[in-house]
Amino acid sequence: MFEDMIGRFLNEQPWEHGLHWRKPKTAMTYANGMAGTTGWSQVNIQLTPELKERVTTTADMCGVSNACLCYTAIFWWVQFIFPPSKMVGSGAKK
Repeated sequence: MFEDMIGRFLNEQPWEHGLHWRKPKTAMTYANGMAGTTGWSQVNIQLTPELKERVTTTADMCGVSNACLCYTAIFWWVQFIFPPSKMVGSGAKK
């Protein structure tokens, strides 16, 4: 799924059509000298070497990190390509 998502994201270039970059959050926080969790989880994305190179090249050209590009791709995928209502129905009964 990650390869399909990232490949389509790079091909369609939604950032050229108004999609804003999303910065990933950290999973850990420190306040008053105490470590805590933020509720965010790390996600590791495995890609082919060729696709990884495309991600790195595109991220460099856009001035964002690989993590930012991939996080934005995930947001775009679940918000616009396969939103929950598209997958489970609208919830309205006929």
